[in-house]
Amino acid sequence: MPKALTQFLQFLILVVPMILAAPAVPAATFVVTSSADTAGSSCAAVCTLRQAITAANATAAADTINFDIFTIPPRGDILIQPLSNLPPIIQPLTINGYSQAGTRVNDSELATNATLRIRIDGAAPSTTATHGLAVCASGSNVRGVAVTRFIQHGVIVGDSPCTAGVSNVLIQGNFLGTNGGGSSAAGNTGSGIRVNNSAATIGGAALADRNLLAANGLSGIELRGSNSSNVSIQNNLIGTDRSGSQDFGNATGIRITDSYNNAFIQQNLIRFNGTGIHLLGGVNNNISQNRIYDNDGLGIDLGALGVTPNDPNDIDNGPNQLQNFPVITSAGRGPGVLNVAGTLDVGHTNPIDYIIEAFASTTCDPSGNGEGERYLGSMTRGLREITQTFSGAITTNDPLPPQTVITLTVRSANAVGTSEFSQCFALDPPPLLVNSADDVDDGTCNAVHCSLREAMNVANSFVGAGQQAIEFAIPPLTGTSEITITPASPLPVIAQNYLIDGYSQPGAVPNTDPSASNAVVRIRLAGSLASPIGLEICIPSPVIRGLSLTGFEEAISMHRPACPLTSGGTISGNFFGLRADGITPAANVRSIKFDGAGGANLKIGGTDPAERNVFAGGSIGIDAIPALSIQSVRTVEGNLFGTDRTGQQNFGIATAIRLSGDSANVLIGSADAPNQFAFNNRGIVVVDTARAMGFAENRFRAHGQLAIDLGEDGVTPNDPGDPDGGPNGRINFPVLSLAERNVSGLRVVGQVDLPGSPTAGELTVTLYASATCHPSGNGEGEQVLGRAGTTENFDLIIETDADLVASPFITATATTSEGTSEFSACLQATDPLPGIAVDTAVDSLTVDGGCDVVGDANLCTLREALLLANSQPGPDRIRFQIPGGAATHVIQPVALLPSITGGLSIEGYTQAGSLPNASSEGFDAVLRIELRPVGLSNGLRICTTDLVDLSGMAFVTGTGPMIATQTNEAGNCALVGSLRVRGCQFGIRADGSSSAVANAILASGSTLTAGGPALADRNLFARSTGTAVRIEGSSSNGSVVQNNLFGRDGDGLSHPNARDIDIVNASQVTVGGDGLLGNAFFGSTVAVFVSGPGADFNQLYGNRFSQHSGATAIDLADGASPDGITPNDPDDLDEGANEGQNTPVLQSGSVTAPDTIQLAGMVDVPSGISAPVNYRLAFYQSSSCNDAASIGREGEVYLGSVLQPISSSSEAFSVSLEGVPQAGFITATVTSPGGSTSEFSNCLAAPRPDNLHADGFE
Repeated sequence: MPKALTQFLQFLILVVPMILAAPAVPAATFVVTSSADTAGSSCAAVCTLRQAITAANATAAADTINFDIFTIPPRGDILIQPLSNLPPIIQPLTINGYSQAGTRVNDSELATNATLRIRIDGAAPSTTATHGLAVCASGSNVRGVAVTRFIQHGVIVGDSPCTAGVSNVLIQGNFLGTNGGGSSAAGNTGSGIRVNNSAATIGGAALADRNLLAANGLSGIELRGSNSSNVSIQNNLIGTDRSGSQDFGNATGIRITDSYNNAFIQQNLIRFNGTGIHLLGGVNNNISQNRIYDNDGLGIDLGALGVTPNDPNDIDNGPNQLQNFPVITSAGRGPGVLNVAGTLDVGHTNPIDYIIEAFASTTCDPSGNGEGERYLGSMTRGLREITQTFSGAITTNDPLPPQTVITLTVRSANAVGTSEFSQCFALDPPPLLVNSADDVDDGTCNAVHCSLREAMNVANSFVGAGQQAIEFAIPPLTGTSEITITPASPLPVIAQNYLIDGYSQPGAVPNTDPSASNAVVRIRLAGSLASPIGLEICIPSPVIRGLSLTGFEEAISMHRPACPLTSGGTISGNFFGLRADGITPAANVRSIKFDGAGGANLKIGGTDPAERNVFAGGSIGIDAIPALSIQSVRTVEGNLFGTDRTGQQNFGIATAIRLSGDSANVLIGSADAPNQFAFNNRGIVVVDTARAMGFAENRFRAHGQLAIDLGEDGVTPNDPGDPDGGPNGRINFPVLSLAERNVSGLRVVGQVDLPGSPTAGELTVTLYASATCHPSGNGEGEQVLGRAGTTENFDLIIETDADLVASPFITATATTSEGTSEFSACLQATDPLPGIAVDTAVDSLTVDGGCDVVGDANLCTLREALLLANSQPGPDRIRFQIPGGAATHVIQPVALLPSITGGLSIEGYTQAGSLPNASSEGFDAVLRIELRPVGLSNGLRICTTDLVDLSGMAFVTGTGPMIATQTNEAGNCALVGSLRVRGCQFGIRADGSSSAVANAILASGSTLTAGGPALADRNLFARSTGTAVRIEGSSSNGSVVQNNLFGRDGDGLSHPNARDIDIVNASQVTVGGDGLLGNAFFGSTVAVFVSGPGADFNQLYGNRFSQHSGATAIDLADGASPDGITPNDPDDLDEGANEGQNTPVLQSGSVTAPDTIQLAGMVDVPSGISAPVNYRLAFYQSSSCNDAASIGREGEVYLGSVLQPISSSSEAFSVSLEGVPQAGFITATVTSPGGSTSEFSNCLAAPRPDNLHADGFE
């Protein structure tokens, strides 16, 4: 061996172990607090985005940039306008715009309701910035930001100024080309995202991952270079606004150039762009399950612009090898399926599997080779040169409405890629074209003359597959003028399943306005004495859209006894009682009337703005008469009742909707598509025994009588226990006792008297706000504030941006399986009740009556406020109005404060300048009241059986618990009560500096609720020299600790407690839960310590545990002190804390799909469990693992939980987890059916594609 090589190997042997043993650089979190563009290399208390990126680039760790930029009000775009290009990201980095207060992630299925606030904008005067963010480091993540108006691209991945391509980049939950609300276009001149020689995930499977890419001058997404790694573009909106319905098109939706291969484009909405997806290079780019329509050019375009003709044997080359598209030879509807057959020209002799995807669209693309508005499904067929035909039935839930056209795409299993769309195939015959407004019937309908009457006669005689359509082309064919058809006698009864489409008339346009109607309607049917009924339907599944119907006794009639609507139908986009301009009234007596056995799928209106009907004037808008008729109207959504098209003019109806008979199971309005009722005499009337009518999600204003009337007899008084029956069971309406404005919205307290004590899953209360109260006293509801599942007695905090000063009258409805109640009585929202106002931070032992008389010269101290509250019947309320603006006020008692002896709420957030937490990840509350009991054994002592509620205060210093129950002056308190602590911080002063406490909370003999489901409920516990929260004794059973931060301050800096939570001789305590309910524990020796013979059935899951120094973050101890990892015992026979529950044993894992792993293991359970019972397995991920006692077992990221059936004879489990990065280590806990959670399991290296096992080695 050469000497030089020998020396080099010796060097490696020496140095590599040293490198591997060197401690990893800890990741840092940088918090941007300023929207300025100041440069610098450090990120201090005032930190810009430029400084934060620069600081992150100086470390090799995977850092995070969060945002905490203070604004009043806490909403709207925060513009960050770089004056030059921001530094490229050259080290792994997460930029998390959702950390800014006032943001929300998307949870809408089809659109995006995300709210972004951080907007990186390229339109600063004199800027030289050409792009927004340049990602030049693998493993980076850009999330929750809007990037707008740069002269080149919004986000660059691996392109200049980067020097090389990157991988594992996530771009999720962003708006590229719109404001932070997604409602205003602000495109970049180049592409929204440009990826060069790199691999990235743009969007993702989760709703929160959805990006919005709009109004960009080159493309929404551009892929270029020659990278062959997998790139995923999934679940994005490309070319629209946030609703998916407004035209914010990019020049090209997705553009692939050069030799970029292996992109996977799936489940996106690609609409309103120049070209949908344009491939100018590359192969094996798979395009699947997208919704592609309303683009100017082709939906999918391979190579040069325009349709690429199929070639014999498919031997040509080019992007995706110019894969031939399928040719449809037949297609038709079947029960729940699309039957389709066709051919594909292929040249190979051996069979190859081809995946053929089917799409449905409303119209065909002008090219004739369609797009794909709705994905229907797929089939796989093996094809070769001598077998080029295919056929099959594709299962679909799509209704395939009239005039649907079908297109197909295909991709092969041999890495070619997806084809262009096939030619369109119409499921229905060519439409009948009405070209005359007269009412002549000469027996024919042709290009020379065809009236509506003639077209209906021909349609009624149609026999064959598909659905006939009647369309319009009546002169003049230009402009938007009204065209009136006045039947001289009743029109033919609709006796076949066909479509009448007024929007087919040139110049007519469906509505796109999200709240009113900007539809352009041209065809008007005008009634007269000679023709009292407009359209009479006697067939299943008609579709009537785009008409103005005026002057009829019944505009649409569906109540002939011999004509049951067995399969429903659709009535959408029409004006009832308004001429075609939508503003001139011409009322019908009834707009829609029906009865009969009814069809389950009849739809009036819909969730799309284009489906909105407008009902104006007359006696009844929708009249459902007896005989189960309302079952024909399963959904009435998104309509206007009682107004013109603008929703503002008074064209009220005597009764907007009247429901009668034995009707059941109908939805009127929804959260996505509420109906708007205004100016009517009555809104919704339910009579007879009609029931199960749900109509809580609507807006009601300015009615003469009731907006919701059960019985058509005015307000139905509540009856004790609600035994009465009748329409909707005459459900008792809620009785509101408190409506109080607060910083996050509204607090509402009330009660619903219902039989059977319904649970939160059985009763929903919906809250509304209005500018005035209805004269009846039982109001309406102009705005829906929110809804919540609850029990009979409710205390709800509703987070809302509604102006509750301009609209202060609060009402509510109750909804159960019986239906929805009438509106409650109005209750005017007020600012918080006065309570006892503390107006000084000074403490004194002198009692001078300063709290007894408002406005006297003596000041009210906290001490005297407590004494006054104790001396009078409660519950009481202590608020703060200490002068000094938004300054921090420190209350330092000169002696122990009086113990609290009655129900009391102490509300620190009432002090001016205070704000609750709004951060989803951290703690950004602004607290102005600080209790600092220097040298004293307690801060607040509690001795009462009543609820004590503490919020919005900082607690520091002290030699004992800051808050202690069963504690009084005499030391003999044994009263069992309840304590709730929300929005407080311990061990961190109000100004953000730290100051240790001995203990934060001692809940001894009282039920504790610390934290809660809302962001504002979160507490912060830091710097406890003992235990932060101690829950002790059986009288504390059922305590709850959720959504809190332990061991860090509001900026994420480490301030660990000695221990975080002790549960001693208490059972049924819940620590954590799913979603926001999980706590975050950092840096203590033990996060949760459970001990004592009574400490069983305590559930601990959904939390995050980081950097604990004990042997295990959860310690189930036999004695009074932590004792480390408890070994599993055969059949789990041991006893002790949480029944000595054995931990899971993780044995192996494998990768089954991208971001999906399969874990195998077992849980040793007691013998005698013959039938499987559900154990909850909770899984966690951590960056490191050491089963020795120095670092311990923990779980930095909660991955989720599953209920796993386990028995004595079947103790093994195999669980699939999605969305798991292939890095770090996996741990687990198990919770028994009784609710006892184990310690953490052994560590398992997170599986990679090459299957790792529990020892961490391949």
